[in-house]
Formats: sequence, structure tokens, C-alpha cells
Amino acid sequence: MLNSNNVQQLDIGIQTFNDSFVGWLQLRDNSAKAKLKLKTARKHGLRVSIDLLYNLPGQKVEQWKEDIKKALELEVESVDCYRWICIQKRFLAEKIATGELPPVGGLEVELKMYLEAYRLFKKYGVFPRLPQPLFAS
Repeated sequence: MLNSNNVQQLDIGIQTFNDSFVGWLQLRDNSAKAKLKLKTARKHGLRVSIDLLYNLPGQKVEQWKEDIKKALELEVESVDCYRWICIQKRFLAEKIATGELPPVGGLEVELKMYLEAYRLFKKYGVFPRLPQPLFAS
């Protein structure tokens, strides 16, 4: 259907390939399903761009690096990386406040994740869109 309507690129909000985060973020697709969708889109000749979130509650730098590596392995055309923002008075903010979810990493963790994304993407010749991080404001 997409090919017949001259669609050339698919932008997908993957957010993370880590299934432990997929659950509480209430994402539709687990890692396996997300990868299958990306591979299917590419198989049909579509360019693929994805969104990834970093500095999720409890996310470690190594987990973030794994998300980046999986994006690189899938050979997507572009990646938009966004720091996770917890909106107050939403169910996830309440879960963090009650201790059901761990807190978000501080500015130092966010900076490490930002710089790690830049380093890995540059190493593999991919140039992601990295918005200005919180620490720059």
C-alpha cells in the first residue's frame, strides 16, 4: 500500500529496543516486533528513520549503547535521539514519585548518554539528529 502511494520513507517512534522499558512505556511493539517492522519496511524499499529515547528512568549508559548498536545493525537511514521528559501529573511521574520506577539519571548521566550517541554514530558514519541537551541550557 505504501509503495503504491509513492511513500519513500517511514518514520517510526521505536523509542527503545529494551523490552524492560517497552513495558512501562506502554509501547505497542516489543523489540522483536519493532525489528521485524523495520526489516520489512526496508525489504519493500522504504527508507527508515527511527526515534530513540535516552535517560529513561533507571536506564544505564550501557543499555543506551545497546539501543544505538541495534539501530546501527538495522542500518536505518537516520535516528532522532531525544532525552526522556517526564511530564508532571502523568502516571509515570506518579510511579517515579512513589518509587515504583527508578528516578531519571541526572545531568551527568544525560551528558554521558548524549556524548556516547554522538561518538557511536560518528564512528559508523551515521549522523543522528540530537537536539540540544538539557545541560546546554
